[in-house]
Amino acid sequence: MSKIVFFGDSITQNFTKLAEHENVVNLGRSGDKIMDLIGRFVELLDQEPDKIFLMIGTNDFLVDQGYWQRPIRIDIVSMYLALLALFRDNFHFDNIYLLSIPPINIPGVNNKVWNKELDIYNDFIKEQATRNRYKYIDLARYFKDDYNNLDKAYTNDGVHLNEQGYNLYYKRIKDLLD
Repeated sequence: MSKIVFFGDSITQNFTKLAEHENVVNLGRSGDKIMDLIGRFVELLDQEPDKIFLMIGTNDFLVDQGYWQRPIRIDIVSMYLALLALFRDNFHFDNIYLLSIPPINIPGVNNKVWNKELDIYNDFIKEQATRNRYKYIDLARYFKDDYNNLDKAYTNDGVHLNEQGYNLYYKRIKDLLD
């Protein structure tokens, strides 16, 4: 059985159903941005994974928009490329899955515009998966409502997934967890 590591932010950390799999390690951490994953990349290396699932970018986007934490400009593309350079330089296999950034549905913000921007980032992530011979998993499309927002059925706060959201997430990846 292969050793699988999930690497990301609170969306990953709160994916508790992963604990049902003895071969899965969850390295999600609440509040992490891409630069935080770069900073704790050694934790990922120490796990000596056979397969990696990476979902990151939501917090970077929300900070960059001035919505969360102290607003700072974050060049998400440059940060993501730096993280992928670490992957290329340290992992010599292609069992790396780049997962799309889920849409949002936050009261009081322009979700329509922000989700279009997230779609652009997801296109970039898909392109990077192809370029690096990794696999891309487009979870975002399954979480969207008719308006391109995070469907309220899958969230309680407009950013994080609820139990129904995680059940859908699990359904989409469970066959890859062996």
